[in-house]
Amino acid sequence: MIIASPGAGKTTFLGTAWGRLRTKYGDKFQSLAVVVKQSDVAFFKRFATHAIAVKDSPVAAALAIIKFIDCGMKGGKITRVFLDDFLTMNLLFENALKNVWIDPGSYAISDKKELGLVSLAGHLQATLNEAWLVGREYNLSLWVSSHSPNLDALPFCGSRDSRSVGDIIFLAKNNKREFIELALSNAHLISNGAKRSELKILLDGLDSGTEPLILSNNNNWVLGVVPNSIYAEYQTYREQCLEAVDATQNSVVEQKTSIQQSDTRQQLERFLELPSAERVNIPNLSIIASTILEIIKSGNPPVKFDAVRKSRRWGEEAPITATVKEGISELITLKLIDGDNEIGYTPTA
Repeated sequence: MIIASPGAGKTTFLGTAWGRLRTKYGDKFQSLAVVVKQSDVAFFKRFATHAIAVKDSPVAAALAIIKFIDCGMKGGKITRVFLDDFLTMNLLFENALKNVWIDPGSYAISDKKELGLVSLAGHLQATLNEAWLVGREYNLSLWVSSHSPNLDALPFCGSRDSRSVGDIIFLAKNNKREFIELALSNAHLISNGAKRSELKILLDGLDSGTEPLILSNNNNWVLGVVPNSIYAEYQTYREQCLEAVDATQNSVVEQKTSIQQSDTRQQLERFLELPSAERVNIPNLSIIASTILEIIKSGNPPVKFDAVRKSRRWGEEAPITATVKEGISELITLKLIDGDNEIGYTPTA
């Protein structure tokens, strides 16, 4: 748990740790960075295997965290999950995950509570708690940053017993020592009064200049200075990542072109397999939207949402609710269907 105000050195701390892991383990090191600000995604993509923004889709972000942790719990890799500005992130989750349900086995998402499904919000917190408590058994770590010293607001490690399991790191820079001072005054956090007094005296006499201060409970509470050499090391890893990004840009463009061509080919092949009366020939229409339009046209309009989602035309791998909703939105935008979830959907032509 990294507790720090913006600009205290959190990214340098994290980037150096991940740089060392990537250098040591190579492809065995897998990392997921989940951030609040969309502008941070491009930056964290330099360091993380995957980087996503919660605001793009809180449901998709929650699902990505759950899947990534579940995969890391199987062992065989060195796995790190970084959740940036968790307090803000958790508010986004609380608002967006209401009345969203998940099948923990298949990860299927639904907007209705059905047999075998559990709350997505609850399952996310349970998965984070599992990673925090027993992740070390699989070389999996949950790294979470918070811009508030209130640990009780972090549900997966809010209790004293849960906090004792992981490492809590306070960072401060440029004499902005409020978080560290609050921690040293918190008997619920550092129960040993003599230790708190010892650290307070040390803090008063510590002049770190431009180097960040650190208070950490690695086995025991310690106070010290993060040397500038860590920042220099971080810059080295950052330059290496930039070079790697430059080297792969052309390859990524080629891969995207190939994927787009493949999608177009698959859509054409699927289109040609249909009876002529059922072919939906709409330029640039996604495969999902095309299939939904087929389902609605072949049914007895208005066709309800559940009928679309559970149609046999999907085969064995029906898309999740959110994907079906995106396809329906596409059709409505193109004015190919009318209606809503309540009354059902009807083709316009």
